[in-house]
Amino acid sequence: MTLSRRAAVTAAAGTLLAGAAASGPAAAAPATGGPLQRDADAVRDTGATGVLAEAQTTHHRAAVRSGAAALASGTPVPWDAYYRIGSDTKTFTATITLQLVGENRIRLTDTGPSP
Repeated sequence: MTLSRRAAVTAAAGTLLAGAAASGPAAAAPATGGPLQRDADAVRDTGATGVLAEAQTTHHRAAVRSGAAALASGTPVPWDAYYRIGSDTKTFTATITLQLVGENRIRLTDTGPSP
C-alpha cells in the first residue's frame, strides 16, 4: 500500500469513526472480509491499537473492526465503541481534501452545495 493510499485510508477510517460516534451505538451488521475489512486491517497495520469502521449506503450499512480495544487484554474493539474524535475531524477533512486536489478530482476554489 502506498503512503498516499495509506493516508487516504486512515483519513477515511477516521471520518467513518466520527460518523459512528456521532450517531451513537452502531446498528450496522458486522461485515466480514471485503474492502472495508481490508482497509481497517491496513489502518491497524500502521500502528493503531484498534479500528472500528462503518460504511453506509442508502440501502446497506456495514461495520468492521480490527485490532484490540486494549493491548493487554486483547479484547476486541466493541461494536458500540465510543471514540472522542474532537478536532481530529479537521485533520481528516483536510487530508482527504488535499488528496482529492492532488488527484485533480476537485479544486481548492470549488464550492459546495448551499443548505
